[in-house]
Amino acid sequence: MQHYLAKHLLTRSPITSAITLAGIVATCLFFIYPQNASAQVMEGDQYKLHLEEIVEDEPTSTPTPLPTAEPLAPSPTPPPLRSYGETEIILSNDFVDFGPLSPTNPVLRQVSFTIRGKYLTWSLYQQMDEDLLSDPGDSIPPTTCDNGSCSENQASVWNSTLSFGLGVRCDNLRGTSCPDDFIPKNTFRSLGQREDTSSIIAQGSSDEINTFNLSYKLVVPGTQAKGVYAGIASYILIPSI
Repeated sequence: MQHYLAKHLLTRSPITSAITLAGIVATCLFFIYPQNASAQVMEGDQYKLHLEEIVEDEPTSTPTPLPTAEPLAPSPTPPPLRSYGETEIILSNDFVDFGPLSPTNPVLRQVSFTIRGKYLTWSLYQQMDEDLLSDPGDSIPPTTCDNGSCSENQASVWNSTLSFGLGVRCDNLRGTSCPDDFIPKNTFRSLGQREDTSSIIAQGSSDEINTFNLSYKLVVPGTQAKGVYAGIASYILIPSI
């Protein structure tokens, strides 16, 4: 099994092929940032992930000497290189601007993911190392949705403009990669710092082309302190054979 890492980077300094989230309570910029891990080839906004299994030569015993009049037995043919194909992650864009935020007015932005390849199934994990933070230490927490029950692993309805924080939902465009808890409309998962393991935001089979939108929703209250907020959301693609 090989692990591949792509990151949504939320900082004030734009980075090539990165998503940056920043703002003055808040002007927010959002990039996609891929970080090399294992065998990854980057081509602009298209990232190709290669996975191969090399079958090592089996050890051979020392051949018994033969009479000079007879030819030696031929050497065994080396076993072939078995390839499990190539998995690609293609991102729709590398810059999303939330624009100025005002209290209780939701802002929604989308990034499209396309994952395709051969011979592999895959899971895309999502994790934030910390909440959105400003330099003085103020934070924008993950949303808990309307009834307070959504989490990083379970979506719930989020319609109220009095439910604050950062959330994410997944919508299928091609294939069925998004989890079933996103089937109802306006359901979101919370997106913020968690102590437990990262959650699966999408999964599927790479012998099919899977395209889906991740929609990021942000709502702040009138009491939100002014400042530039930043954080990092990591997306880890784990293919399996």
